[in-house]
Amino acid sequence: MLIVVGFVIFRLWEEGTKAALRTTTGRLVEISNDPTAPGFQAYLEFTPTLLVAHTDDGDLVGVSVLTQSAPGIGGYVVLIGSDLLLEPELTSVDKPISVGDAFRDGGTEILRLLIAELFGFGFLEVIEVDTERLAAMMGRVDSIPINLRDDLGQQPYPGEFEVWIPNGHHLLDGATAASVYGFRNPGEPNIDRLNRQLGLWDSWLGRIRDSAESTDAVPEGAVGLPPYLRALGVGEVQLAVLPADPVATGDGYVLGEEHLAWIQESADIMVPVPIPVPGEQRPSVRLLDGVGDRGNLNKAMGQLFKLGMQVTMIGNTAEFGVDASSVTYHSSLDEAAARALAGDLGALLNFNENPEALSRFTVVVGVDWRVR
Repeated sequence: MLIVVGFVIFRLWEEGTKAALRTTTGRLVEISNDPTAPGFQAYLEFTPTLLVAHTDDGDLVGVSVLTQSAPGIGGYVVLIGSDLLLEPELTSVDKPISVGDAFRDGGTEILRLLIAELFGFGFLEVIEVDTERLAAMMGRVDSIPINLRDDLGQQPYPGEFEVWIPNGHHLLDGATAASVYGFRNPGEPNIDRLNRQLGLWDSWLGRIRDSAESTDAVPEGAVGLPPYLRALGVGEVQLAVLPADPVATGDGYVLGEEHLAWIQESADIMVPVPIPVPGEQRPSVRLLDGVGDRGNLNKAMGQLFKLGMQVTMIGNTAEFGVDASSVTYHSSLDEAAARALAGDLGALLNFNENPEALSRFTVVVGVDWRVR
């Protein structure tokens, strides 16, 4: 059974798995299935995230970051160019390297790490989709509309240009649309290809939305692209190209301070319950609302993540009306970390030894909740 409260997704415990939980004082309370009721407790599910490496003949032609706002309902798509330069200050690379070169050297797994470091959240899945596979998926809908600003074609000889598809409005079949997705005119800035890719995503999802009554528009499957296509095809969708500036000399694009701020702001909206970046070790937290205002929990989750914590359980205290926020640790080995966390949160520090605790810390949001 799934319960969605705002941006927060809960997975209720199966009936009989746990009949009661110990509070921070050690008192047993019954579990409620009502997320607004005192005593409610649930495991927290990560926001669904997917990283797609689009390839053509083995070369990376673009990257898509996909998220779902709620299970099967809407989400976000952010496109990243293959010539975006990743800097050592932002990721774990030793020297500046383009996204395309990183993929060529390390495949999808290095791409998973570097894009996760850039956005500050990990990915539940990472897949490679080549032109042939993309064509098969796009071909499941009616022709995909596109308005080309420029002619697309080749330059077989200097000064000669052979037009493949002229500029203007076209209705493309799946194979042609997939070929256009990865195509780049000779000498063309990659931002132009990215904008075409954005237009194709918009049109493709629109066609899926138009075919909502049909099960043929999206391939079957619970992993990879299909569940995201279904979600993005029925709910509100936000699409964007990752903003960046062209380098002063040579090819490629770089991220400035304003672009990094855009990434941080967008990540907080796209992924309210983030999976950690690969390799991160985050202490687990059970987060409880002691006031009766679930909006506090949404804010607190983001604050705790920024402080290096991972909220794995969420719910309410046995009774509302808690004035003072608190951090409770359950092993003496965690005292120093708990004391630092309590200091960051301006919260009281408690100790309740419990070797069977389901998280390292229990954080209660009281009336005085704040972040120093």
